[in-house]
Amino acid sequence: MSLFLCYVFHDGDGFRRCCCFFFQGKDGIRDGQESRGPGDGYKRKGERTGNDYRWSAWYTYNDVAKDWKLDKLTDSYVLNNNEYSRPAGQIRGINMIRLSEMYYIAAECALKLGHYDQALDYFNELLESRGLVALDERTPAETLTIDKITDDRYKEFVGEGQSFYHMKRLNLDILNVEGKIIPADKKVYVVDIPSQEFEFRR
Repeated sequence: MSLFLCYVFHDGDGFRRCCCFFFQGKDGIRDGQESRGPGDGYKRKGERTGNDYRWSAWYTYNDVAKDWKLDKLTDSYVLNNNEYSRPAGQIRGINMIRLSEMYYIAAECALKLGHYDQALDYFNELLESRGLVALDERTPAETLTIDKITDDRYKEFVGEGQSFYHMKRLNLDILNVEGKIIPADKKVYVVDIPSQEFEFRR
């Protein structure tokens, strides 16, 4: 129940800089249930089941700040001036859509249509591809829900600006930094049409 917005731009020096805004949990701890900041989906104690490949691939620990830094949007080949070592065929930039997103969509659709086993298969395949344990193989076994799909989506798309649109689509409430719940509403998720738009339509 949190809001995470990320605007990304490229400044030519190898970085895709992002300006991120997020609300964290009322207890001041950013975690996988209450907030959607960089790394928050992993900070809940005991949340990580297995070896989530996304963590080591997208984050590095900053000894000065004593916190984790999101490196997902950094082009290390440009930054380190070694473009020649970039793997052949690697696509530069941020994907518009990728296979993992299709699995989330398929799992959510199957679940909403009542095809639980099919939804679980889609979701488990995604989890296992990220080094995690399938839900039905955990001890105790876990049940697939829309909330579980949503929580994993936050981990997968951190820093890409996807979370706001997912929350808007599902009309999710927002928990702000003061611990207050902002109910999902058109006033929150829908931008008003500027008055000039109406004036110039005539």
